[in-house]
Amino acid sequence: MSRFLPRLTYANVISTFCLVLVIGGGSAYAASQFAKETIPGRAIKKESIGPAKLSPAAKATLQGAKGPTGATGPTGPAGATGPAGAPGAPGAPGSAVAFAHVNADGTLDEANSKNVSESKLTAGNGYYCVSPSVPVRNVTATAADTIVPRMILASFNDPFTSCPDGAAVIQTWDGDSKTTKSAFYVVFN
Repeated sequence: MSRFLPRLTYANVISTFCLVLVIGGGSAYAASQFAKETIPGRAIKKESIGPAKLSPAAKATLQGAKGPTGATGPTGPAGATGPAGAPGAPGAPGSAVAFAHVNADGTLDEANSKNVSESKLTAGNGYYCVSPSVPVRNVTATAADTIVPRMILASFNDPFTSCPDGAAVIQTWDGDSKTTKSAFYVVFN
């Protein structure tokens, strides 16, 4: 730096300052001639701007009014029937050989039952006997009333021997683990 100090004169400083003003001012003037994010037409090469670079307003000026809807074509032929679904798949035929909706008082809802000959509420509260009219291997039951928490036990083992042979024993409990009367659905396979 000491080498440049003897040559630093008033004329050198002013000429450098003027040079900066001329170059900087010219660039500032050139930049002020264009609006923000614009390019002059002469700077754009032919087919260099695609639709993705156009503003929504520019795209709107390029599109015309929507034309009338064309006529609907003829309906095609119906397709072939698909294969049957696997057991348990949505839309597949059920595998239940017997089923029933049993009311809380032990009566059978005939409209929603098949191959069940009898159902009854035994002397014990929440203890039901449901007799299928066809041979079955297993039984499951679910609560029909889902507002109140319920627990359902379904089996062919009768600890009190009050159900007839071959009948399923259904026991229902409320949310406090107390046996209670409750409507349920039973399915036999």
